[in-house]
Amino acid sequence: MQGKFKDLKYLLELLDDDNEEVYSIVHSRILSYGEDVLPELKNVWRNTESVVLFERVDSIIKEIARITNSRRFEKWLKECKEDDILNGVLLLNKMYNPDIDVEGIKSGINKLVKDIWLELNNNLTSLEKINIINHFIFKEFGFKVGDVPNERNHFFDNVIEFKILNEVTAAVLYYYVSMSLDIDVVPVMFKNHIFLGYVGNGYTDFSEDEIMFLISPEEQGNIFRSDKINYTKGKPKDLIKYWMTTAILIVNDRYPVLAKEYRNLLRLLIKTQV
Repeated sequence: MQGKFKDLKYLLELLDDDNEEVYSIVHSRILSYGEDVLPELKNVWRNTESVVLFERVDSIIKEIARITNSRRFEKWLKECKEDDILNGVLLLNKMYNPDIDVEGIKSGINKLVKDIWLELNNNLTSLEKINIINHFIFKEFGFKVGDVPNERNHFFDNVIEFKILNEVTAAVLYYYVSMSLDIDVVPVMFKNHIFLGYVGNGYTDFSEDEIMFLISPEEQGNIFRSDKINYTKGKPKDLIKYWMTTAILIVNDRYPVLAKEYRNLLRLLIKTQV
């Protein structure tokens, strides 16, 4: 450790000091280094035999992750394309789990996209395309939708591992897959449930941007007529808003600091939509 981190070794030695004032000073100094010190902190976390040091280092690692990825999410809100939803969710996910394998998750989802793409062609109808998407997401890749949102079916590191979705993550995944395949869909709310509206492309009797039918990711892609339903058409970032709202409810009791940070970012998101 050289340069500005030259005193990190001594700070770590003081991190399990019984004196709260000493701990507070050391804690603040380590936080000021940001994510560059995470490798060294994780090395201490893995090898220490001190329970106090383990817990304090673990807490600092998570705090640095929250701060770093919160700032990245704020930047993402300002710079992202309207349909760049997955990256936003994964930044929020890293605030929950700093060790999330972002590239691994993207690789797995993009394999799903590629497998579907190989089955699509211009001769297929809109309904046939959706049926193929449904087949690959819920049959070939084996994703299932659980009833109650929880940590296992809401945070994407767990979603990919356990292949269990909830209403919100099903909508996020389905949206990302559809847009990656140039199949235009938009978030739609109906009776407090999230649907995706299949957008017309100017062909047949549907004009540009008109919703042809509704898709329910929560019900494994079931399709519903849209002409007689009083739904509310949303925007792509609404999916982020639904994800954050659900995440706050899930983590509020166990991780109140994380829940507070999510609330702050949710307020920021809402302001950007006004």
